[in-house]
Amino acid sequence: MFVYQLVEESALKNENSVAVVFEDKSISYKELIEQVDDLANAILLNAHDEQFIGISATRSIEMIVGILAILKTGKTYLPLDTNYPSLRLQQLIEDSDVKFTLCLDRENDFFRALGLSVIATDKIYNLPHIAVPFYSPIVCVLYTSGSTGKPKGVCLGHKGLINQINWQKGNGIAKPGVRTLQYCHLSFDAAFQEIFVPLATGGALYIVNDNYRLNTGNLLNYINENSINRLFLPYVMVQF
Repeated sequence: MFVYQLVEESALKNENSVAVVFEDKSISYKELIEQVDDLANAILLNAHDEQFIGISATRSIEMIVGILAILKTGKTYLPLDTNYPSLRLQQLIEDSDVKFTLCLDRENDFFRALGLSVIATDKIYNLPHIAVPFYSPIVCVLYTSGSTGKPKGVCLGHKGLINQINWQKGNGIAKPGVRTLQYCHLSFDAAFQEIFVPLATGGALYIVNDNYRLNTGNLLNYINENSINRLFLPYVMVQF
């Protein structure tokens, strides 16, 4: 069993329900899986033998599609943030030996300047089905801050993360129709349960942009206006 299979099973049961919301856009589970399938074939065509694939951390529905497409192809995702200093990005790229990244089309030049080949997440490819050559046991690689030295990559495997999802399903409130806030940065491990628990249970994932993430008042208004049921916040953000 792999993480993406949990999402795909949920999508088949809830295909007409809202899956992901960002600003004034939303997509259903059926649309989500269609976009994932299309992008997955583009990944397999261009980066067939690669294990690690970068993913832009720019907050968008395409970010979620990209993560799922990487996992569908049996590969491992590595978050890359355009707001990071170039030196830090170069350290991550060199240490992981990643060669490809998924990003919005407008970010192509930024990532190409770092020596990466890019696959746009906001394009339609319409490619024939391509078989998955292997399945990595690793879901993602998250790098430490490097505050005590060189950043180190931490590999998170499918087995442990599936156990976490299943525990949340059995002991939390996640279920079809429940609205979960996607607040955490993609490079933090809490982002995993924010994203995958709702998608594996038929819930709706609400992604907030930095205007809400970095302003407590705006964030509280967003939570109220969108009737958010489930969220994970750092302690500093709840000191209203």
